[in-house]
Amino acid sequence: MKKNIINFLKVLAYGLLIPLIVFLLANLAVEMFFRYYWGYIHGFTSLLLGFEILALFILLTIVYYIFCTIFFLTRGKTKFRKYLIAAFLIIPILLNGFTYDYGIDIAICFALFHLTFYILFFALRFLFQRFRLKHKKLQNTSFIFLMILMLCSCGQRTGQDLTEQAVEFIDEIAEYQKDIKFINEREITSGTTLDMVIRQTDMMKSKTSGSTFDINSYMQLYSLIRVQDTNKVFDCFYNGGRYSSGGHPIIFVKGKEQKIKEIIEEYGHASIPKEYDFRNQITTEDSPMGYLQLLYLHEFGESFALYWHEYYYEKYVIISKTHMREMADYLKDGDFFSCNKLVLLRLLNNNKFEPKIKLTNDYCIIEWIEIHTHSGIYRCKYKINRKDFSVKKISNQRLLKIRINFCY
Repeated sequence: MKKNIINFLKVLAYGLLIPLIVFLLANLAVEMFFRYYWGYIHGFTSLLLGFEILALFILLTIVYYIFCTIFFLTRGKTKFRKYLIAAFLIIPILLNGFTYDYGIDIAICFALFHLTFYILFFALRFLFQRFRLKHKKLQNTSFIFLMILMLCSCGQRTGQDLTEQAVEFIDEIAEYQKDIKFINEREITSGTTLDMVIRQTDMMKSKTSGSTFDINSYMQLYSLIRVQDTNKVFDCFYNGGRYSSGGHPIIFVKGKEQKIKEIIEEYGHASIPKEYDFRNQITTEDSPMGYLQLLYLHEFGESFALYWHEYYYEKYVIISKTHMREMADYLKDGDFFSCNKLVLLRLLNNNKFEPKIKLTNDYCIIEWIEIHTHSGIYRCKYKINRKDFSVKKISNQRLLKIRINFCY
């Protein structure tokens, strides 16, 4: 029974693990290759390239499976195996070289793609034999070895799942914010009276549904965020008017029975005192996603429905290479902004854009790339205290300077 289990695990290692590793390495190699030769590609061309890589991978995997079958069926025939190895290593490379005329670079890539199967095959076989000779009493060495690999794979998968959750959350919030606009921006400048502030708040509406902005619906998107005092709730009003240089929403925390008018009458509409600032009164789940939601609300929660000079502070989190390409196309082709296009291309080709989240004993460290539309693209790193939920920016590296070609 134990022998059958070990054989089954060997089949998984040779038949699934090795092709998976080869496929991941091949994708990485292709990305690096295009980085240096063609800059970047996307759209239909990228789709065709993906199909070509997949078709080539399937073909080489079938050849590899045939090799494995013959190799294990000819146990004890050492001389035959030598010819078998030589044939399977050399013939596909020669056939590819005679069939296609892509140049020496592509030929080398194909050869490495093909040979990686067999390098990993014999490396894994060598490890199995070495452990078996060194530990004769340990019959399940293969099982332990594969369990380590599986645990590593699970850890990597968990990291990928977390990244996907982070990207989905930021994308959902950003799309919601883009949907909130003013029906008539001219009315923003008509006054700063109390009634006007209330009316401006009601003017923030969804382009899709036409309904007025609702703070409760908005805060439901931050599903892990809570107000520390259960007797208080989130609320919002619009900070704009004739004597201001722009406008944006202000989110705050107030008593459940307290009216917005009372707060504005007492303190004015230009700022909110500390006792109402949501940043000092919220808590979140003690998890990577909890701290990501808290940071996004802290830094980007009020960055929507902007008016006039407030656009100087417009910013977004870059969540993927596709997102960055859209921004790059806008910067390259637009008339309102300009930048160093060579630096932009290098930035696009040499960075991964998904957020990075790391938990330590006392802090959560989050790093992502932000585009400040009127100043530049920055790699920002934040530190969130896991006890009092305070946020501090600890790094702000400018990767690209953006120049504006107009004045408001």
